[in-house]
Amino acid sequence: MAEQPLALAVSPKRPCGGPFVFYAQLSRYTNQLKEGLGTMKLAPKQLFFTIVLVLSGAIVTLVINSTSPIAAVSNSAFLHSDVKPAAAAYGRRDFETVRKLAEQGDDQAQYYLGRMYEEGTTVPESWEEKLKWYRLAADNGNDSAQYALGVLYHTSSRSRDYVEAHKWLNLAAAQGNESAAMYRDTVAERTMSHAELLKAEKLAADWWSSNKIRVSKAER
Repeated sequence: MAEQPLALAVSPKRPCGGPFVFYAQLSRYTNQLKEGLGTMKLAPKQLFFTIVLVLSGAIVTLVINSTSPIAAVSNSAFLHSDVKPAAAAYGRRDFETVRKLAEQGDDQAQYYLGRMYEEGTTVPESWEEKLKWYRLAADNGNDSAQYALGVLYHTSSRSRDYVEAHKWLNLAAAQGNESAAMYRDTVAERTMSHAELLKAEKLAADWWSSNKIRVSKAER
């Protein structure tokens, strides 16, 4: 059961890690490598060492990227999704299906649509669309979107607001998102004054008291 922010006792809800994103990105690297090698004429030995060198570098890069805060959001949501329609469509990079579900009010699809606009691979990257869909999903009680929104407010020069960052991270943490709880504590300790912290906690408590029904629906 979710707990109200302020006096938060996080109950682990799901694992956070990089299996899905790591595998998907590694597959893209492999396909791109095949396409590139198709245009080159190399001896078998040169071909072998080229593949080993490129994939080794790709794996190191992906291991680092798949453990980043934003990647953890995507991985966590996918692993917890039980392969619902929105998650399945996102896994296929089926933009139209994700968009349709998002427009129908599916909070998970709204989150994934924000991811697509952030990644910029299926559709052109868009700051405005990313923020719009993350915010809609977060307001509908999706803790992965709340976490993503908190990270954006903390790290982006275009939307930096530590109070909003703490608020959304706190709300995600209240639903059992451990990564959000750790990130929230880091934001509070390193970047916020006592007055800002009190304001953020009040905003989170006010949001929580007004959106309990949305949170309960998003947890199903």
